[in-house]
Amino acid sequence: MAVPLESGIGVVNFNKQSAKGTMATAASTAVGTNRPRLYESTLKPNKVTGSEEYVDGQRFSSPSQFVDMTGGEVGDVTIQAQAENASLFFAQILGVDVVTGASDPYTHTITSAGTAGGYGTWWADVGSSVRNREVFWDAKISKLVFEIGQDQKVAHQTMSLMSLKPGEVYTTNPTKTEDASDPFYWTEVTGAAEIDSTVVREVEGETLEIDTGMEVFYGDDREPLQLIEKKGGITRTLKTIVTDDTLAKYKKVLYGTATPTAGDRPSADVAYFPLETVYTKSATRTLSIVTPRVSVKSDDFQIGPQREGGKTEIMFGGECLKDGATPALTIVGLSADATSYA
Repeated sequence: MAVPLESGIGVVNFNKQSAKGTMATAASTAVGTNRPRLYESTLKPNKVTGSEEYVDGQRFSSPSQFVDMTGGEVGDVTIQAQAENASLFFAQILGVDVVTGASDPYTHTITSAGTAGGYGTWWADVGSSVRNREVFWDAKISKLVFEIGQDQKVAHQTMSLMSLKPGEVYTTNPTKTEDASDPFYWTEVTGAAEIDSTVVREVEGETLEIDTGMEVFYGDDREPLQLIEKKGGITRTLKTIVTDDTLAKYKKVLYGTATPTAGDRPSADVAYFPLETVYTKSATRTLSIVTPRVSVKSDDFQIGPQREGGKTEIMFGGECLKDGATPALTIVGLSADATSYA
């Protein structure tokens, strides 16, 4: 009887590349490029076939078959965001990392400053007695979603990958060890979530999405030649409940003031709020996410009685914009890695 592959057993490894066309070394054990704590992975070589029908006088079709493409969109990887790797993947998609400090902890400052994202190599190993190993290189992160909250207490980074060199088979795993540090937890943001420069304890979750709008260019080959970023976008939302504090923010968005008077109608002005969260694993391991000018989307703002009672939820968020010369997004992480992630 055949032995099945155990899909719940396996690892994903990552390392940044020095340049396009140069697969990253599989032997690195440097901090920040260790094996990330994998939550889920669905990488595939993305070999797609096509066909074209022709007239042959037969009753049933027998079209010409061809391989249309391989690579390009190769799937998603979701990891638990740790102090030693969360900043790494933000830097990979944003392409910027300024490292300061003379000793541990080193400060990594990552901004949406207009630089293209970096190339990286991903090794995927699934199974034990029956196993499949594939490597995806010349790969970029086309979209990154950071999620954490009461419903998902462990911080997760979900990354959509595109690869110019998809699914190359390998036999020996990278000699990387899993980072031993715990991921960031939602309880580690206590007292450090700010909406419009006001600390709000009643925030119960956040979602940050960085989308480069990347598309694949194939040229005259079945394998892609280029990964081209379009005009991207950054959106962010903090989820909270209606309290006397957040009701004032609600009114400011709708009426232009936190204390409207009788007869005031909704304002014609767009509301812009700074949103900030800081996750503190320890004094030397933190992650802060700063968006200085978020265009708060008020389309779905509504407050009304609920048949079953309970909490009244409200979301503050929208598109993240530059504030003068200040980038739309700044990530600051403390880690033991002195090397730039970008």
